[in-house]
Amino acid sequence: MDESFQFMKANLGVFSVNLFGNQPRMDQDSVDRYLAQGIDDPRAVLRTQSGEFHLRVHGQTKYAVIRENLFNTAQRSGAKFWQGKVFLETRLVTEWGNTTKTIFVILFNDVPIGEISEFDLKAKDLLEFKLDARYYGRAVIQDDLIGNIVHIFVDPVNRLS
Repeated sequence: MDESFQFMKANLGVFSVNLFGNQPRMDQDSVDRYLAQGIDDPRAVLRTQSGEFHLRVHGQTKYAVIRENLFNTAQRSGAKFWQGKVFLETRLVTEWGNTTKTIFVILFNDVPIGEISEFDLKAKDLLEFKLDARYYGRAVIQDDLIGNIVHIFVDPVNRLS
């Protein structure tokens, strides 16, 4: 046998090109079970309805706890995501000194779960960023690598004021 093979065999136990090496069969079975799980196609939930537009809201750490609570509540009930009816309400905010901007606060049961800035070009094309503007739509919160992402679905004709 080759010297490097002898070294690997002596230092690594039984050398194997098998994915699981000399691990018990149980590990491979659990991975097989994991891979065999049914996966809900997110496109079924994230599909826009007639007239709706899709906006993604992510980041905004000040809303992270409420998003996580909503998502965890949905998971405890067996759902893979959270969804609910939301209101988008305009507010004038001041950030970083005296810079003001108009935003839509996304409200679920009068609790903010995110915001959409007037600097979001897609939102600016769809929604009127006037201080009396208020829309209703639906939101879906999914677990994501960067936190819980909020998908907003709103039809511009669903303006309340």
